[in-house]
Amino acid sequence: MLKTLRFALIIVNGAFGAFLLAGYGSDDRDRWWLRSHLKAIQPQLAVLKTHLRAYRDAHGRYPANDEGLGVLDNFEARFEVPLYRRTGAAPEYLPQFGYDAFGRDGWQHLRMAMQLHRGTHGRAPRSMAELRPIDGRLMLDDVETAQARGYERIVMGLAIGKGGEPFLISSAGVLSPWHVPYVYENRRGCDASAFAGSPAERDKGRRYSVEVDDGVYVYSVGGEVYAGRLWVRWWEDMRLRLVGGGMAAVALGVAVWPLRRQKRWFRRAAAATGLGAMAAGALVTGMFQATCYIMSPISSYRDPAIVARQKQLLDRYREAGVIGEAAYRRALRAHEPAPAATQPDGQR
Repeated sequence: MLKTLRFALIIVNGAFGAFLLAGYGSDDRDRWWLRSHLKAIQPQLAVLKTHLRAYRDAHGRYPANDEGLGVLDNFEARFEVPLYRRTGAAPEYLPQFGYDAFGRDGWQHLRMAMQLHRGTHGRAPRSMAELRPIDGRLMLDDVETAQARGYERIVMGLAIGKGGEPFLISSAGVLSPWHVPYVYENRRGCDASAFAGSPAERDKGRRYSVEVDDGVYVYSVGGEVYAGRLWVRWWEDMRLRLVGGGMAAVALGVAVWPLRRQKRWFRRAAAATGLGAMAAGALVTGMFQATCYIMSPISSYRDPAIVARQKQLLDRYREAGVIGEAAYRRALRAHEPAPAATQPDGQR
């Protein structure tokens, strides 16, 4: 009876532990989706760093905090583009490049259009008209047709950075793919306490921020929020794996215990064989997991948590005297782009 119970304990604990250790049953699509957003902003941050340094070389200084990234004047091209959003949609649902592309990944679509244009003409497009031959979805500039289909037209600025990286421009400056302004920090000449706890300060791995120069940083609030969620998801998965490893260790201990009177080399060989078998089982179990990734638009939905975090930081910077009232209100307006017929964001 005792041998039967021990055998059952080995089988159940070992098998279930191997499943958990391999991550069987866990769904990593959420983590993949979060990582895809962080991956999208990293080339943008690198390009902004290049443009800020070029601005310093041309003007002898970095922009002031009140000026922000909106004063950058060394983009390859800068012009206005029409975006479309369903009439009456909540601010969380962002305007897209072409209303028949609504619900798709409009940001990646625009980046691809830039790359195709550069490959054909050897330079960045200089107007919206030059993008039209590349993809019909970008030439839908008929206001009446858009309204008939239930869309409102929003005009925003588009800047083409080094290498063809596209940036939306609003009155608040350069926007991230979430249509939330990249935060620019010029700490030179400012009280260091005003930036205590800044996201750029905490981002040691530079996943959502970039250090342009000593005391000059750019970061994405959306990146900060998603990096935090990615850490939570990773730890939740790791806890299950640790439990699985513990269960597998118990099964191995129960299996090896009866061999305690054998010679040391035999016990070690048995333990090594058991560990190898469980590791192989975990690997095979993981290989048979089918993970299906569904492409999710990066710039079609803006999580309200990103806007809330941005406003929290803006309030703190205003109270500390880092930015003035005018810059503060410009940044707030960027969260809700207005239809072109009433208040074109690109012309403020």
